Amino acid sequence: MCGGAPAPSTTTDAGWTCEETQIMLDIEIELGRACDADADCTQVRFDRDDDCPADSVLLHTDFDPVWAEELYEDGVTAGCPI
Repeated sequence: MCGGAPAPSTTTDAGWTCEETQIMLDIEIELGRACDADADCTQVRFDRDDDCPADSVLLHTDFDPVWAEELYEDGVTAGCPI
């Protein structure tokens, strides 16, 4: 772009850009699924199939799903390609 400012990024209601939101979500998911031992992951999220509990997504005991869900919703509401 010749002498112009870069195009503004879409921002969420919380003030994050779409890129920042995606990075934070990626990190939250990675941290949430990080378990050194089975006892570390006791939260069952996204129970996919009653016949196959192994198909469920398990998350770390200390993971805060509310924060991740709010971050995701904020990004979707702003039109971020998440």
